[in-house]
Amino acid sequence: MLLLLLLLPAAILLPLRAQAGQIIGGNVSWPHSRPYMAYLEVRMGPVTTQTCGGLLVKKDFVLTAAHCSCIAGNITVILGAHNVHEPEETQQRLRVRRIIPHPEFTRDPFTHDLMLLQLEKKVKVTKEVKLLKLPSAHSTPKAEKCLVAGWGLTSPNAIVPPSTLHEVQVQGDSGGPLVCNRVPQGIVSYGRVNGSPPAIYTRLTKFIPWIRRQMRLFQQELRHTAREKYIPHGLHVPV
Repeated sequence: MLLLLLLLPAAILLPLRAQAGQIIGGNVSWPHSRPYMAYLEVRMGPVTTQTCGGLLVKKDFVLTAAHCSCIAGNITVILGAHNVHEPEETQQRLRVRRIIPHPEFTRDPFTHDLMLLQLEKKVKVTKEVKLLKLPSAHSTPKAEKCLVAGWGLTSPNAIVPPSTLHEVQVQGDSGGPLVCNRVPQGIVSYGRVNGSPPAIYTRLTKFIPWIRRQMRLFQQELRHTAREKYIPHGLHVPV
């Protein structure tokens, strides 16, 4: 299901079916003030790269929009970044082990626009890289205190996105989180071409059981694979 937020007329949201997203009218974030933000580089070909936002929800899982999907080997996740075009010492670059889009995701129209990315290794939690706790399945966002952040375009006519993280109250960046009172309540999906409200977010509370189930399933699979790798040949170990 999708959460439809009716916003103030001044709010300008990401364009319809946008792939890179927009943070129109946003302000530059205080460096590393949102340590849960992930920057996704998705290689679409030899010279084409798509970018999306994401949310670090576990040391080895990032939550984003399913329409940012590509094959796992073509996605690089950057955490701890403020300026994604600079080699900041705070940055951690990780490859994606597995993409886990919601099985009911559709593109026309966008529904169930949610995807988990399992990272190849766990991030190192630092001052600049931290998890953001998922909401309970029964929590309700307070729209007047909601905010999104990302590296998307900052004006309708812009061509080149900014290199630094921007944030704005209830505008968008594909795949990035909608955070209300420091709790993630939605994932940016799409909005109108001219940026007028409303905007569409995938409502996280509806998918918390699915998210937790997928993370548990693939972490167990990874532990089982690692265990088999180190069992001496011919030795049977009961499960």
